[in-house]
Amino acid sequence: MDTVGSSETSLMIILVAGEGGVGKSTLIKHLTEGAYIPQRITVGMGVEVCTLVVDGVEHKITIKDAGGEERFRFMLPIWTKGAKGALLVFDLGRFHTFMHLSEWLDLMKESLSSDRILLVGAKYDIGNKREVDEEEARAFAEKAGMAGYIETSAMMGFQVRDAFEILLRQVIAAEQLPSMVANGS
Repeated sequence: MDTVGSSETSLMIILVAGEGGVGKSTLIKHLTEGAYIPQRITVGMGVEVCTLVVDGVEHKITIKDAGGEERFRFMLPIWTKGAKGALLVFDLGRFHTFMHLSEWLDLMKESLSSDRILLVGAKYDIGNKREVDEEEARAFAEKAGMAGYIETSAMMGFQVRDAFEILLRQVIAAEQLPSMVANGS
């Protein structure tokens, strides 16, 4: 990944969570491999490592890919521990994955504040087959106090990297705020 010109390095863990089959693993693979690589359902948790340069700083990221099946959901609060931020992903073409977001968010908030969780509508490439409109998803994210909302497509390479960069910027800002307050800035 882009590592040229950076003189600083940060390390962080990012969690990617949501219902099974929404495209979490495919988003991660597109980020790490730079191409669309269809994935199978994650059993338990997968882990990928990559480097991103955001605003001139190199970030080494461990991405935890949480399996979305019901039988693994109880593990989510444990997997969230140590994460600096998270992507909460749903499938734009499957409304029920959107309807379960509150459950996922509640579990994640046991270890992570909402402002460090970015809502991601995956599979933007489905076009007019979508079942969740942008305004509804954006309103959910805003009401929940989340870091924002973005739509992505791993198949098209649409805004995949952007989602991770937005989250990283939000995490960095949230971590700098306490030191700015302490310094009277």
